[in-house]
Amino acid sequence: MSNNKIILSLLFILCFANLSHTQTKEQSIRDIRKKFALINTDSSFTKITMDNEEFLEHSTCNGAEISGFFKGDDLKRVELFVGKSNGVQKTEYYYWNNKLFFVYQEEDSFYYDTNTGVLDYDSVATHFEGRYYFADGKLIENKLKGELIMDDVDKINPNEIAESLLKQAKEYADLLETKKQKGSK
Repeated sequence: MSNNKIILSLLFILCFANLSHTQTKEQSIRDIRKKFALINTDSSFTKITMDNEEFLEHSTCNGAEISGFFKGDDLKRVELFVGKSNGVQKTEYYYWNNKLFFVYQEEDSFYYDTNTGVLDYDSVATHFEGRYYFADGKLIENKLKGELIMDDVDKINPNEIAESLLKQAKEYADLLETKKQKGSK
């Protein structure tokens, strides 16, 4: 076989491998969106809630709460709310077969009236939205919009955020499962 045919064969294989990877990723994201929709339309969950004293080592300016939504023994969704002095952080973790598959983050700040120098706690502006898609415990896609302002973050590194989200998702799932088991005894 000539060198040209070998090179063409290798290029074909690489193109095919890249195409199948893209299709797999796109299919995974479609599957994630279907699971997300199923969970969000189900109203039959058992809800377990913990306030910040039960799950945080330190208090927050305006409180914190975590809620887990269970279907039987399976955790399907966790909602985390953290009140800060200048706004609110919300994170939703979604699980399928006890594995994290999607996270939605939102960061809102209270409107600051420059004329009066006062925060309006009834008006918020969304400064950041993050959508993180996971497959087999790995980040496969993220969609980020805006900037994180409440944490001292100069640049958003999706891989670092994803690693942190995976760790938090496991911790919160374990905490809520423990509270659920204590409540059923």
